[in-house]
Amino acid sequence: MLPLPGHPSLTKDLRSLKGVGPQLERILQEKGFQTVGDLLSLMPNRYQDRRALTPLDRLRADSEALINGQIEDLRPKRSGRTGRRFFEIIISDDTGQVTAFWFRLPAYLRRTMKKGDRVLLFGQVKDYQNRLYILHPEIIPWQGKEPPIPEIRPVYPELEDIKPGVLRRIMAQASRELSGVPAIFPQAWLKKQNLSDPITSLMTIHRPPARKTGPLPRSDQSRAWRSLSLFELIFIQLALARTRARLNREQGLTFPIQSRLGNQFLSSQPFKLTPSQAQVLKEIQQDMAAPRPMNRLLQGEVGSGKTVLAMTAALAAIDGGFQAAFMVPTEILAQQHYQTLTPYATRLGLTIDLLVGSRTEAEKNLCQEHLASGKIQLVFGTHALFSKAVQFKSLGLVVIDEQHRFGVAQRLALKSKAARPDLLVMTATPIPRSLALTLYGDLDLSMIQGLPPGRQPVKTKIFSSQNRVEAYQNLAQEVLNDGQAFVVAPRIEAKETETNVSEDLSAAKDLFRFISQEVLPQVEVGLVHGRMKIQEQQAALEAFRKGRIRVLVATTVIEVGLDVADATMILIEGADRFGLAQLHQLRGRVGRGPRPARCILISGSEDSPSESRLQIMARTSNGFILAEEDLKFRGPGDAAGLKQSGMPSLTWARLPHDLPLLLQARKLAQEIIASDPELDDPNFRLVRDVVNQIDRKMQGELVEAG
Repeated sequence: MLPLPGHPSLTKDLRSLKGVGPQLERILQEKGFQTVGDLLSLMPNRYQDRRALTPLDRLRADSEALINGQIEDLRPKRSGRTGRRFFEIIISDDTGQVTAFWFRLPAYLRRTMKKGDRVLLFGQVKDYQNRLYILHPEIIPWQGKEPPIPEIRPVYPELEDIKPGVLRRIMAQASRELSGVPAIFPQAWLKKQNLSDPITSLMTIHRPPARKTGPLPRSDQSRAWRSLSLFELIFIQLALARTRARLNREQGLTFPIQSRLGNQFLSSQPFKLTPSQAQVLKEIQQDMAAPRPMNRLLQGEVGSGKTVLAMTAALAAIDGGFQAAFMVPTEILAQQHYQTLTPYATRLGLTIDLLVGSRTEAEKNLCQEHLASGKIQLVFGTHALFSKAVQFKSLGLVVIDEQHRFGVAQRLALKSKAARPDLLVMTATPIPRSLALTLYGDLDLSMIQGLPPGRQPVKTKIFSSQNRVEAYQNLAQEVLNDGQAFVVAPRIEAKETETNVSEDLSAAKDLFRFISQEVLPQVEVGLVHGRMKIQEQQAALEAFRKGRIRVLVATTVIEVGLDVADATMILIEGADRFGLAQLHQLRGRVGRGPRPARCILISGSEDSPSESRLQIMARTSNGFILAEEDLKFRGPGDAAGLKQSGMPSLTWARLPHDLPLLLQARKLAQEIIASDPELDDPNFRLVRDVVNQIDRKMQGELVEAG
């Protein structure tokens, strides 16, 4: 949730609200609400229109209405079909009659209501056999002398263990606290931008003015909601723009644009750079030659050549007399980079090493000693590089692969190992531009367009679980025709309640037995998953890479970076359980050699709700199109790592729908920071407070990162 300024009205404990005792406070805190300000991030689902009485002859089915009338009859009854007891009253006004009934009506109301009384009710109008009725209406205390006070009442999401009426009363109290909070942004700036302050918009959301006529808006379609969406994005962009401005003011290292080692490395490759690769390398080289630290995000499809460009940059840093660190999310990928680049390093006369959790203490200690002395010029590693024990003599470049696996603070943690190193972060998980601007606004953006020459397109076909036999016949035929195949399962082991393996092959261990015993008993089948020792994983991968294993059954441990040129097929069980971006990553494990490659997706059933989503995989191999679709289906948190980024979750803004607002927010934030880099203007004091809270959230992640 986005923080609000630290005003005393908003930082009050929940116990300051009438009716919130220790038990209710604990329930609210477990749901993430610590203060009154936190509670105000809970948005209404909709509103109830209580602005005017509806004559009974104007009631319409499936609508809510406030009605007033005289009780004509009232009595307890029993349903003829179910025998269930209920209480019924018939009320009338000058225009007609309507029936209201309750299955549970408090005894005191039954005793106090009598024929001839006038009552004020609010509820949902229903139609049964062409007769209108109101089920469980709310009885509103009213003397009948004056018309009821007009009201547009917010309706909040149901929270477990909290009655709706209790929540409504608490939220009403919390929203009244907003009246004492000053505007966050200066009035002159708001007037210039033709905007309403976030506090005003928040008050409108929680306490909509009843004088407004016309139909009720949905809360997320109101002008106030749109205003809050914009300001939510402005605050995040201000935090990123301020960080970026600070980085740009730092004195960085400078490296020669042309590197002897880099040129030797590129000339030893069996291919020439594509125009897009060459352009991205130029952008990286210009950054490294500039006197400010490089902070660049490199996006490129699976196999688009990011590692070659990163290695060229690392060699430029080494050429300049500095060290380079290459961090990746998994030991498998770190091992692969290390093994792939060791022959090149040997020919170039470089000393490189590997720092991962599975190495012995003696090996880790020796590596740390050589990093501190400067003997090691290039190191590949995982989170182990974050360790406080790891120190560098002269770290010049930090490369972080698969950036979506790491947060903002983790980038800072590795950069803190040196004074002002250059930073290159990369991802093969395509991130829509809208999300890249949100998550990585402190970074310059480079994109490798297209794939290198020789990469094979991967044909994708979808099978339902009912057609699983045909899918595995395709697998067997591919392998018996000298192909190699990955088979991916969503999990390692089946649940205890699952006994029929032939109906559910979502567990890697069951899938391994099924293929090795029933589908392809005549070939070598391997298994790799995250619970295996890293040495066992490496042995299985190496056997697969050398062709001794023809089918490798795996979990998503193989998702990132694994390069096996002879792999020609990947079959993914339970494909409907994965996001499109993850499926695209997995599909990128094949099609790296000269032979045509195929991807088989097995989903739950032909009429599965995810079937249409998977069809997108069959229609396109463009990762950015898939990422946009994933964003629509799964939301920004799941699609590209917002939840791991150190940024607040979005409460009001919706991406990619709100991309125009994001671009507007980015422009406004850049204008503010350009004139006031540290938000020192006293008029922006509360703005700075919110931005500082976002920064502290990032720093909190930094502490957790170690």
